[in-house]
Amino acid sequence: MNTLNTITLFAIAVLFSTGCSTARFPIDSKPTVKVDQRYIGNWKAKNKDGNTSKEIYSVTKKNDFEYLVAVKLSGNSKTDKFPAYLSQVGNGYFLNIADQEDDSIKGYSFMRLIDINMSGNTITAAFVSDSMLAKLNNSAEVRRRIETNLNNPMFYSDTAILSKIK
Repeated sequence: MNTLNTITLFAIAVLFSTGCSTARFPIDSKPTVKVDQRYIGNWKAKNKDGNTSKEIYSVTKKNDFEYLVAVKLSGNSKTDKFPAYLSQVGNGYFLNIADQEDDSIKGYSFMRLIDINMSGNTITAAFVSDSMLAKLNNSAEVRRRIETNLNNPMFYSDTAILSKIK
């Protein structure tokens, strides 16, 4: 589970680099997986073509169950911040990433964590891309939709690779 948690947190970077679907509700209405300090740090993302993003993703602990992901574009003074937490669905782990503006959550995006290398500094993740998520009415419906499509490759879009930076 620690390996999957690592993958999840680092997948955040990829999520904001791509166009993924937004849901009105998270997978779980409350976080259930505790924060692991090993996932805290700065990350850069690469797409499947090997192009590195210009953003730096800083993952910090918000509370015992949530992370705060700060996204800063190189050369820009603006930093966007997104609360995030993990959910387990079947044998997969997903990062719930809140699109927040002025303390009001506008929606959620999800990233499935696929793999992490042996040294723990590279993660592979895929973004959930399903327009039906926006039409669902609660977290239970979001969870059922993801469970139903867990192994459906068409349910996911871009794959990203996240690398820890010093």
